Amino acid sequence: MDPERWRQIEAIFQAALPLKDQERQSYLATACGADSELRSEVESLLLADAQSVSALDHSPLEALGTGDLISHFNQDSASLSKGEHMSQRCDKGHFYDPTRHVSCPHCGVPGLAIDPGPTRPAASLSVENTRPAIEEKTQARKQVEEGATVGVFKAKIGIEPVVGWLVCVDGPDRGRDYRIRSQRNFIGRDARMDISISGDEQISRENHAVITYDLRSNVFRLAPGESRGITYLNNNAVDVPAMLKPYDVIELGATKLIFIPFCGEAFQWQ
Repeated sequence: MDPERWRQIEAIFQAALPLKDQERQSYLATACGADSELRSEVESLLLADAQSVSALDHSPLEALGTGDLISHFNQDSASLSKGEHMSQRCDKGHFYDPTRHVSCPHCGVPGLAIDPGPTRPAASLSVENTRPAIEEKTQARKQVEEGATVGVFKAKIGIEPVVGWLVCVDGPDRGRDYRIRSQRNFIGRDARMDISISGDEQISRENHAVITYDLRSNVFRLAPGESRGITYLNNNAVDVPAMLKPYDVIELGATKLIFIPFCGEAFQWQ
């Protein structure tokens, strides 16, 4: 609020303070005119002064005289002119810093009942709720890893290198690519499959089809799996293993894949 505005409020307050009720209302109507905000500010000061005199609700104003009350608002006005925050007064006359409290800290929050009992951090609840699922997945992964057969290249060099790719060009997982490793690659929705196409519900969970890379002959083959769904190669149903050529189109469920070899005549892992 502008300091000049505070001086206007102070002057009207001082003049209205000694007047009786009827005279005071008549004076405020004349002094404030149509400025309802000005009258509201003056009436707030008058109410605060009345509360300090009667000492209602142990208001902080009870120790202030009229001069001290005006001094308090003058200090707020001076602070405001320096860019500082002004104190705010609640309905019961308590003053508090609105930059530190959203409501009067002396009054509290009416009707709010707080249980002081022990609380548990949300993070710990989240960890406890998810721990069984995490442990179950970890155990299942260990069992798969312990029972997995080590490939030829992994036994030689410690990793199973990529020998080709499948790129999804149509279907729920359009744009994704899948690595092909040496020997047999089982295709299905399950995360344990060598090639997991999880977004297509029309693909069987396990062993919908198999892509094989034969190290000795250096060729790729596509074979049907144990699924009821049919696997297509270049629009032809695959009933027996069929040789794959670069950019052949494989269809499973609602998914269409392009085959791209890495190993072949130009390169072969040794």
